[in-house]
Amino acid sequence: MLHVRRLDSPWGQCTVWFRDWLRAHPAERDRYARIKEALSAEQVGKTDYDDYTRAKTVFFDEVQVEFEGWAANSQ
Repeated sequence: MLHVRRLDSPWGQCTVWFRDWLRAHPAERDRYARIKEALSAEQVGKTDYDDYTRAKTVFFDEVQVEFEGWAANSQ
Protein backbone atom coordinates (compact mmCIF):
# COMPACT_ATOMS: atom_id res chain seq x y z
CA MET A 1 0.00 0.00 0.00
CA LEU A 2 1.20 3.47 -0.80
CA HIS A 3 0.17 6.63 0.99
CA VAL A 4 0.84 9.96 -0.68
CA ARG A 5 0.82 13.16 1.33
CA ARG A 6 2.11 16.64 0.76
CA LEU A 7 5.39 16.96 2.64
CA ASP A 8 4.68 20.62 3.39
CA SER A 9 1.45 19.81 5.20
CA PRO A 10 1.44 19.34 8.99
CA TRP A 11 0.10 15.77 8.61
CA GLY A 12 2.72 14.99 5.97
CA GLN A 13 5.53 16.06 8.30
CA CYS A 14 4.02 14.12 11.19
CA THR A 15 3.91 11.00 9.03
CA VAL A 16 7.61 11.34 8.20
CA TRP A 17 8.47 11.81 11.90
CA PHE A 18 6.45 8.72 12.80
CA ARG A 19 8.22 6.68 10.11
CA ASP A 20 11.64 7.85 11.24
CA TRP A 21 10.82 7.27 14.90
CA LEU A 22 9.74 3.71 14.12
CA ARG A 23 13.02 3.14 12.27
CA ALA A 24 14.97 4.41 15.28
CA HIS A 25 12.95 2.38 17.82
CA PRO A 26 12.85 -1.26 16.69
CA ALA A 27 10.87 -2.49 19.70
CA GLU A 28 8.08 0.01 18.99
CA ARG A 29 8.25 -0.76 15.28
CA ASP A 30 7.83 -4.45 16.00
CA ARG A 31 4.98 -3.80 18.44
CA TYR A 32 3.21 -1.68 15.81
CA ALA A 33 3.74 -4.41 13.22
CA ARG A 34 2.22 -7.02 15.55
CA ILE A 35 -0.77 -4.79 16.22
CA LYS A 36 -1.31 -4.19 12.51
CA GLU A 37 -0.95 -7.90 11.68
CA ALA A 38 -3.50 -8.89 14.32
CA LEU A 39 -5.93 -6.19 13.24
CA SER A 40 -5.51 -7.15 9.61
CA ALA A 41 -6.31 -10.78 10.42
CA GLU A 42 -9.47 -9.64 12.20
CA GLN A 43 -10.58 -7.74 9.09
CA VAL A 44 -10.30 -10.60 6.58
CA GLY A 45 -13.38 -10.66 4.41
CA LYS A 46 -14.75 -7.34 5.60
CA THR A 47 -15.40 -4.68 3.01
CA ASP A 48 -15.00 -1.75 5.42
CA TYR A 49 -11.63 -1.17 7.11
CA ASP A 50 -12.77 1.62 9.42
CA ASP A 51 -12.46 -0.65 12.46
CA TYR A 52 -8.87 -1.46 11.43
CA THR A 53 -8.02 2.21 11.01
CA ARG A 54 -9.55 3.24 14.32
CA ALA A 55 -7.84 0.40 16.17
CA LYS A 56 -4.36 1.12 14.84
CA THR A 57 -4.88 4.79 15.62
CA VAL A 58 -4.91 3.82 19.31
CA PHE A 59 -1.19 2.93 19.01
CA PHE A 60 -0.47 6.15 17.13
CA ASP A 61 -2.22 8.18 19.82
CA GLU A 62 -0.22 6.40 22.55
CA VAL A 63 3.13 7.29 21.01
CA GLN A 64 2.44 10.61 19.28
CA VAL A 65 3.85 12.84 22.04
CA GLU A 66 6.93 10.63 22.25
CA PHE A 67 7.73 10.59 18.53
CA GLU A 68 7.02 14.30 18.11
CA GLY A 69 9.39 15.04 21.00
CA TRP A 70 11.97 12.71 19.50
CA ALA A 71 11.62 14.45 16.14
CA ALA A 72 12.01 17.90 17.68
CA ASN A 73 15.24 16.80 19.40
CA SER A 74 16.58 15.01 16.32
CA GLN A 75 16.62 18.03 14.03
